[in-house]
Amino acid sequence: MKTLINQYVSPNAFNNVAVLANVAASVGNVIMVAVSGRRNTAIFDFPAPTWNGETLELKSGVVAEPIGMQIYALKCASAATASITLEAGDYGSINAIALVYSGTFGATFMDGFQHDLWPGTVAPHEPTCEVTGVAADDLVLNFMDALLWDGGSNNTDGSTAHTTNGTAIALAEDTDGLACRMYASSNTGTGDVTASYETVGTDVQFRMTAFRFFEEGEDTTPSGFTFTDVTGAALSTQYTSNAITVAGINTASAISITGGTYSINGGGYTGTSGTVVNGDTVSVRVTSSGSYSTAVDVVLTIGGVSDTYTVTTAAEDGTPDSFTFTAYWPPVMLIGLAASMPATVIVFDSINVDIATPV
Repeated sequence: MKTLINQYVSPNAFNNVAVLANVAASVGNVIMVAVSGRRNTAIFDFPAPTWNGETLELKSGVVAEPIGMQIYALKCASAATASITLEAGDYGSINAIALVYSGTFGATFMDGFQHDLWPGTVAPHEPTCEVTGVAADDLVLNFMDALLWDGGSNNTDGSTAHTTNGTAIALAEDTDGLACRMYASSNTGTGDVTASYETVGTDVQFRMTAFRFFEEGEDTTPSGFTFTDVTGAALSTQYTSNAITVAGINTASAISITGGTYSINGGGYTGTSGTVVNGDTVSVRVTSSGSYSTAVDVVLTIGGVSDTYTVTTAAEDGTPDSFTFTAYWPPVMLIGLAASMPATVIVFDSINVDIATPV
């Protein structure tokens, strides 16, 4: 589920540049930028904005006298705090909102699924828009522009947007009599969302756009992993496996072990079940058997995927390598005297059990 973690609005100013300063986001977050403006020409074309060198993708746009609106979005590939500048050419006034969301977003992370535009030229009037079938996790954007032409001056009088089934989360507006107002509402239920403005403007534009965020389903099943087994192990000796890296999950996954202990990211070893996340490293530890030719198994399970780390002790070996003694000739026979002869030393280093040595 998406979570709104921050919001930014451009400073109130009557000019053709809107700056969303110091927008902070992490890898995998979605930044959504909505910009609206009053145009002085017949062209409404914002250059694609960038954040930390990453270009935001145009998701929705409309040109309708006398205002235009565009919505951009980016799934962040980096973590940074960076500003977003929107330049509207010869537009007289623009404003912008940036919303930052966290979640497990898929490759197609957002789309506008419904639009409603109310163009009007009669004042006073209450322009109203409606989008239907909105879900609790959808985002609804409202744009309004209302003008009162009075001796060449642009003035507006607009009330706060009235929404049903939604909660306002951000507002950006100009200081030239509220020439352009923009709201973002996060829906709190399901069904229809309506919004309206009371205005005395002789030239009114009002638009509502509903957006839906697409997220990956939770994936707790990791890619397969393999421990390297040990053979010829010494008796009653502690062995530690190679470390495997958890991959292929996008949320925390359960980890458990039987027959030994495990360590996450080089931490202490434990036999208690826990959780791991993508990128964690895990190793297991076990003590070999006290008997020869005996295997001890440790089974580690992460998100239903398991591998067995097996430590097998060496076979019992009571047969030494061949050996020889050094013979001396002729034999020394000194009756009544002690004879000193060189000794031959034999080291039995090829056996792993005690053997009898009869003389």
